[in-house]
Amino acid sequence: MAIERFLPLRRFLRRPTPTPDEDFRSYLVRLGEANGYTDEATLGQFVNLVKRELGAAGGVERFASLIGLNAHELCELIGRTRVTSDGTNRPGQFARACFYRERYKAFCPACINETGVFKAVWNFRAVVICENYRL
Repeated sequence: MAIERFLPLRRFLRRPTPTPDEDFRSYLVRLGEANGYTDEATLGQFVNLVKRELGAAGGVERFASLIGLNAHELCELIGRTRVTSDGTNRPGQFARACFYRERYKAFCPACINETGVFKAVWNFRAVVICENYRL
């Protein structure tokens, strides 16, 4: 299912630039809000449609063209977010299990209020306080 069939625009009119330290999910929320997906249910549907599109053949390239990034930039942004394991033993699974937060997300409320961005580094268990605000 191509995302173009479900979203009203072939290219997003507003395409925020991802920050260098932004989590992919944070970018999706900002992209959705910038394009009118503001209530929780609609924004959730938008994020799920994008995730489904990215899993389809050629989805990364199609979605990258909709947001004004090239496929390499989009893959780098996606790589900042931990992908939930499906239980198979793949390279890197040990690192994901040991170093990424599982059941909760840590974040700095002051940074979120200031920038509206969830930093990818907050996914790591070793990060326990904000380097800017010491929260």
